[in-house]
Amino acid sequence: MTLMMFMLVLAQDQSWIGPLTTGTKNPMVSYFHPLRPDHVSINDKGKIDLFIHSDLSNMHEVRQGDEWNQDLDMEALNNDLDLRVGLGLGFEMGLQATFTSSWGGSFDDLIQDFHEALGLPNDNRDEYENNRHVFRFFQRGLDLDGESTMLPLFDVDERRFEHVRRGLYLRARTSVLEQPLVFKAAYYESSGTWGPVGNSSSLSLEASFTRNLKKAAWHSHVAWIQLDPSNMLEPVIKDRVFQLVQGLEASRWGWQFLGQIAYASDFYEKTGLDTLDNPLVNLSLGVGKHTKRSQWQVSFSEDISAKGPAIDISLNVSFRTTIKAP
Repeated sequence: MTLMMFMLVLAQDQSWIGPLTTGTKNPMVSYFHPLRPDHVSINDKGKIDLFIHSDLSNMHEVRQGDEWNQDLDMEALNNDLDLRVGLGLGFEMGLQATFTSSWGGSFDDLIQDFHEALGLPNDNRDEYENNRHVFRFFQRGLDLDGESTMLPLFDVDERRFEHVRRGLYLRARTSVLEQPLVFKAAYYESSGTWGPVGNSSSLSLEASFTRNLKKAAWHSHVAWIQLDPSNMLEPVIKDRVFQLVQGLEASRWGWQFLGQIAYASDFYEKTGLDTLDNPLVNLSLGVGKHTKRSQWQVSFSEDISAKGPAIDISLNVSFRTTIKAP
């Protein structure tokens, strides 16, 4: 379950503020690629915009299988810096960098009380003490003496860590039936002190489409992602992932009301863990408002599949400003 609490965007006046940018921050997925749908706006030639996204997330997913184990219990802060420059003729280029750090789950008590108040399950949280800081994904194996041991891929235990993901992308705008359509090609690299898993990269081809329905808009986003993980992950991670986001935005009484469903095919296979070997399916509902100089949105997301990589709660703050006008 993901709670996207507040988004502030400055220096742009748009008729529509969607889609909701509610990409998951589960590190088993976000380590490789950001699953964040994009807007159909393209900067004019010479215009430079800076986006700053901050996501504070709490997560708890602990599973034991016959061969693979996952112990993910922590809070993480993701800070995205996204610089975009208009190239003219409907083209735009961008640079993106994501910095992630983590610590113990200081919001565990609040989240459990929130779940109980709404009658939502706490999974197996009650079986573990609160405020743990653990991120392990490992394979059972034998050491040189034939004794049982764990072979970790991701390994973080009671210490702050940093993960960096860098990206370069090109966006191009056209139209279909007089409605905006934007294509995007992106390349990302990941590195950091997440354990012996090592560096990884990904390449994506994406398309964003918005259809104006006068007092409403239909947002659609699709992405084909090619993964190039480290050699240690090759036995359990897939080479290709598909993402589909469908959203509807309505304008009533000067407010924007948004709802969308985001689907991503499973990143992992053959781990025997239901938290990994299943697709992501999130339902998001939000409300927002835009003025001449700003726009903001508040949204709530729920993992309606109850399986696959998830986050229990996430606080998102995003900021956009124009640092150079054409």
